[in-house]
Amino acid sequence: MNSPKSVLDQFPPLFMRSCKLELMELRSNVPGVKSALIATADGFLVASSAPDSHDEKMVAVGSSMIAMGSALVFETGFEGCESLTIEAKDGRIFVRAIPFKTSYVILMVTCRKDTTLAHVLNSVRNFVNEVSTTIPV
Repeated sequence: MNSPKSVLDQFPPLFMRSCKLELMELRSNVPGVKSALIATADGFLVASSAPDSHDEKMVAVGSSMIAMGSALVFETGFEGCESLTIEAKDGRIFVRAIPFKTSYVILMVTCRKDTTLAHVLNSVRNFVNEVSTTIPV
């Protein structure tokens, strides 16, 4: 009898290791970054820089935010929601869609309010470039 496949089975070990290492590097290289996560488009945690009890909830909401952003982008006549930045009273949340096969994965970064946004965005771009090389075709 075949056991049901996990949604995470689509991610090869090299991709998973690369994500974990790059997330830890992003978190350690950018002062003020509190967490960095990768999730599937439908909200399942793939990798985290520091597992936390809130990771599962955060990625579920983050994937929903990208989906809602995509709907809003479509309604405006633009094409493709690539990222969202949420400004809170005491911090920021940055969510970025990364193309993966026929869908995407999301990168979610949380940081303190005093963290330089340009530093976060540059690190996210570097993350996407590094991880993209391990995405299977």
